[in-house]
Amino acid sequence: MKIREIIEKVTSNYDFSRTDWVEFDKIQSFLGLSVHDYDDDEWNKRVHEHYFISWMCTDTLVGHSIIFFDKKPVLLASQEARKNPKTFEVIDENRAIEFTDFILNMQRASEREVLPMADLDEEVGEAFSLEFENAVTAKTITYDGETFEVVRFHLDWQNKSTEWLAFIDRPGEPRQYLPHIKRETRNNDGLKYGISSQLAITNDRGATVRYIPVQSAHIKFDLG
Repeated sequence: MKIREIIEKVTSNYDFSRTDWVEFDKIQSFLGLSVHDYDDDEWNKRVHEHYFISWMCTDTLVGHSIIFFDKKPVLLASQEARKNPKTFEVIDENRAIEFTDFILNMQRASEREVLPMADLDEEVGEAFSLEFENAVTAKTITYDGETFEVVRFHLDWQNKSTEWLAFIDRPGEPRQYLPHIKRETRNNDGLKYGISSQLAITNDRGATVRYIPVQSAHIKFDLG
């Protein structure tokens, strides 16, 4: 699957009536601007962001996303980890100029810098591979060609248990607890999405569970 195909699929399926929180400062800085005052309502109305692949790094949602302006894709954004900078690439140069003018509300073409362009024909496969320890946000992953569900863990506070219990959520079905599955306790690190370096996955509707290295998991793109 190419980046171009991902963008086209997300654009045709995205709900632009929703309000997304899109970071203004990082985007306007990337565009070479230094604007300190802007209209929140107008920004939220016309600018959207969709993460087509994401994961939690500590307490921060990171990953790869598409920035939309007036319902049209304008930038690709990437952030690999919480402490890493968020980087951007231009999808459409003319649209990026319109986006810049929207922020400035004036023409500043002579002051614009040459911006890095996204390669929309770059082949990225069908899924994203994790390369470091993360809390996985996906509900399903692929491993050795099979699709597995990610087991979620929680502490059984009601019974004052120090052990972690597992459950699986399926659309339209009540939460299914898997009492035969216990999370490995590691210094009570508080992770609720598997183990920091091991990912718990299941198939056969919870009958079997396997622990695999996070780096071996693949998360399919969410195209909306």
